Amino acid sequence: GGARQQLEERFADLAASHLEALRARDERDRQNARLREENARLRLENRRLKRENRSLFRQALRLPGEGGDGAPAGPEEAGTNRRARGGGPEDEPGSPRALRARLEKLEAMYRRALLQLHLEQRGPRPHGDKEEPPPHEPDSGLRAPAPEPPEPWL
Repeated sequence: GGARQQLEERFADLAASHLEALRARDERDRQNARLREENARLRLENRRLKRENRSLFRQALRLPGEGGDGAPAGPEEAGTNRRARGGGPEDEPGSPRALRARLEKLEAMYRRALLQLHLEQRGPRPHGDKEEPPPHEPDSGLRAPAPEPPEPWL
């Protein structure tokens, strides 16, 4: 009778929800596999971009007149240049003035590297595209302190 029919309906409902749960689990497994593959691909791309970034910054830190190791071109040349400018001990390599000048050069190179990176990330643009003005240098947030007059050491 009625109890048997009710039991069969309940069993059919349980079987249907079991199949639905199995399908949902299979879909989650497929999605998980896709996400793991994408994660692995993104990790590889991230490593490649980090290497490229390090390489670009290494290139940017090499100033004209410096060798590939970042060392000054030569002590005799540096001394001649200091004397030619009329500089004294404040222009020595470790002096505040020399360090400030080096910092300003590095900041300029950093801004150029950021601009180059920004331009490369935008990709090629059609020649007829006049919608956007040319990009300006992004603000790095780094500024050299204003030059202060040298104070006596005593």
